[in-house]
Amino acid sequence: MDTIKNLYSKMDYRTKKILGIIIIIIIICIISFVIIKHRKHSLENPTFFLKPKLSKTPLTISKNLLFEPLNGYDFTWTFWIYVDGWEYKLNQRKHIFTKGRLELYPIHCCPAVFLDPSINDMLFFIQTTKATNKYRIKDLLLNQWNHIGLAVSNKTIDFYVNGKLDKSHVLQDLPKLNHGDLHVNNFGGFNGKLTKLAYFPKYLNAGSIANQYKSHPLNSNLFGGIYNKVAKKHIDLKDHIKTAQSTCSNTLHLKQTDLHHNQYYNIIGNTYTRLKKNNLSKKIKINKNYTLMFSIIPKGKQAELTNIIHSSINKKDRSPGIWFQPNTTKLHIVNSTSNTNFSFTIPKELPLNRETHVKLSIIEDHFTLRLSGAINYTKLLTINKNRMEGMSYFYISDPWHSSANASIKNIIWINH
Repeated sequence: MDTIKNLYSKMDYRTKKILGIIIIIIIICIISFVIIKHRKHSLENPTFFLKPKLSKTPLTISKNLLFEPLNGYDFTWTFWIYVDGWEYKLNQRKHIFTKGRLELYPIHCCPAVFLDPSINDMLFFIQTTKATNKYRIKDLLLNQWNHIGLAVSNKTIDFYVNGKLDKSHVLQDLPKLNHGDLHVNNFGGFNGKLTKLAYFPKYLNAGSIANQYKSHPLNSNLFGGIYNKVAKKHIDLKDHIKTAQSTCSNTLHLKQTDLHHNQYYNIIGNTYTRLKKNNLSKKIKINKNYTLMFSIIPKGKQAELTNIIHSSINKKDRSPGIWFQPNTTKLHIVNSTSNTNFSFTIPKELPLNRETHVKLSIIEDHFTLRLSGAINYTKLLTINKNRMEGMSYFYISDPWHSSANASIKNIIWINH
C-alpha cells in the first residue's frame, strides 16, 4: 500500500489525471458488463410482477418473451401466491396462469395452473404428446405467502412447495410444448395476490428452487433494485413497464387489464347459455377503447344474419354488434352506426360443435381479433367519430334479429 502511495505521489498532475480517467473507464466497463449480463439473464429468465398483483385482474403476456427451452423439453416455473380464502368462486375453478390456449378445462396447455373449486388444493395440467395429465398439490396454506415451483426435465416433473420437494412424477410421454401466450388470472381469478411469477427455459434443481424460496416475496435483491432503476428491463406491470427488447430482437408485449385503472364487467359466468332473441343481460358503461372476450360453440348455420352480442346505447347502434353471416359461422362485427369502415366479416369460419375463445380489442386506431389465442385478423381503424361511449344495454342476442344457433359463456367486458 505504501509503495502505491509513493508511486502516486511522484506522478505529475497530467499523469494522475490520465490514470484517473483510465480507472473511471475500467469501472464503467465493469458496470456495463454486469448490467448487460444481468439484462440478458432477465430477458431469458423473465420474472413478472415484482410487486404483488391483484389476482382477480386478467392479463396476457406475449409468447415472444418466453424463450424456447435450452435443452429439449426442460423448463421451470416458480411463483409466490397468497390466497385469502376459498369462499370466492366456491365450487368453481380459480385460474392462476396458463401457457397455451386459454381454457377453463385445459387441454392445450403446458402448463395450466388452477386452484381447486372447493378445497385448498392446487391443480396442474401438463399436455403431453398423447394426453393432458392432471396433478395436485394438497393442503395449500391460506392467509400466508406460499412459494410454488414446477420443474420439468424431459419426462420427469417435480413439484415444490416452500422450497421443499412435494412430489415427483414420471410422464408417460414427452411434454407437448406450445407457442401460445401466457394468460394470468382469467375467468375471475382467485381471492388473493400473485408475485414473482418466473419462467426459466431450463430445469432448475432442488438447490436452485430452495434458493429462490429464501428470498422474501415482497423484496428484491439489492442489485436487482439498482438494475431495475438503471436499465428498466425487469417486468413490473404495476409500474406500467410495458415494453422491453432483447439482444435477440424478441419483443415483450404486455396487454394489461388492471382493475385499478379499467372497468371490468363479468357479463355471464362459466356455464354455457343458449342464445335467445331479446335477451337483455345488463346495463354497463362502455368506453371507446375496450376488450370483449367470450367463449362460443356454434350449433348450426342459418339462412339469415343472426345475432350473438349487441351492445346498444341508443337502440340499434352497435357498440359493438356481432353476428354470424348467412349460411356460415363467419363472425360479422360492427363497431359504430352507419359507417362501413367499422364493419368486418372475418374470413375464417368458426368450427361447428366446438368451443372457440374470442377476444376482440379496440385500442385507439387498432382493431385486433383473436380466436382461441392465435391472432387471426387485424384491421387498422381510421375514423373515430362514430365510435360511441356511455351507458349501454348489453344483449346476448338482440331484439332486432334472429338469434344465432349457438351457446355462449364467459363474457367479459373491460374498458381501457
